[in-house]
Amino acid sequence: MENELSLDEIKDLLEQLYFMGVMQLDITGGEPLLRPDLEAILHTIREMGFVVTLLTNGTLLDGNVTGILSSMDIKFVQIPLEGMPENHEFVRGGGTFDRCVDSIRLLKRANIPVQVRTTVSKRSLNDLENLAQLLVGLNVDSLLLAEFIPVGRGMAWEKDFFLNKEEKTMFKETYVRIKAMFPELAVQGGPYGYLEGHKGFKEAGEFKKSFMCGLVRGDWCQIMPDGTVTPCDLIIFHAGNVRTQSMREIWRESPVFRAFRGFDAEKLKGSCGDCGYKYICGGCRALAFLYNGDFYAEDPVCMKV
Repeated sequence: MENELSLDEIKDLLEQLYFMGVMQLDITGGEPLLRPDLEAILHTIREMGFVVTLLTNGTLLDGNVTGILSSMDIKFVQIPLEGMPENHEFVRGGGTFDRCVDSIRLLKRANIPVQVRTTVSKRSLNDLENLAQLLVGLNVDSLLLAEFIPVGRGMAWEKDFFLNKEEKTMFKETYVRIKAMFPELAVQGGPYGYLEGHKGFKEAGEFKKSFMCGLVRGDWCQIMPDGTVTPCDLIIFHAGNVRTQSMREIWRESPVFRAFRGFDAEKLKGSCGDCGYKYICGGCRALAFLYNGDFYAEDPVCMKV
């Protein structure tokens, strides 16, 4: 993209983040490995001592990249596998499954932690157990199971991918079963309170604050390639732009950030308002706003709606 932040702009931004006390960076895209100056960016990140994760589609990793990553304090590299080969390649394209698996092997040989991310959909739901078994054999460190969310271009695939109530129940049962079957694989769910059930609910309730979503917790944001800052990775809420404001000003003063940080679970409506998990979860406020035009409306994709 012609309007992406330049290397100098990114270095200035990294310096701002460093002096704000930021500790971890998630490098994502698009596809970050397409950026020709990525090595220079990663070198700056390493010099500043950030903990970093790299989210890549897994098709461009090579020995040079893994060599750079192995010299960093890399928390993990995330690779997507959207199910077993047929279902993965339906989403990601022909030939990509084996390339992703090869990338996982390459990373593990370099002693770099690997997280696999799977978008759980109607197509992939029945693949999850076999996929977990495969990942254990590859010595993958963790598996993130994130339910398909119909936003952006995904809205066109809602009928084909979006889980109905019965399938969401199957997802929860499968999630619990996989965690028990494969203790060596750190299985995590997306920010859905219904997956974890009562675990942690008492503690979360005492704090009266959802801690499953970084947007509501107020400790996370996304900076887009053109410098736009948003508190959410599903929906772009324009909180500011680092080309026209300092990151500190955006973080502290933006009305968008203040609105989400002021989230009060007691004001939730509909099924979210009646839910016993509203403190640990809180539902997706971005989707509530997108689908209902109301920040405190019920989460339209929750299994309880």
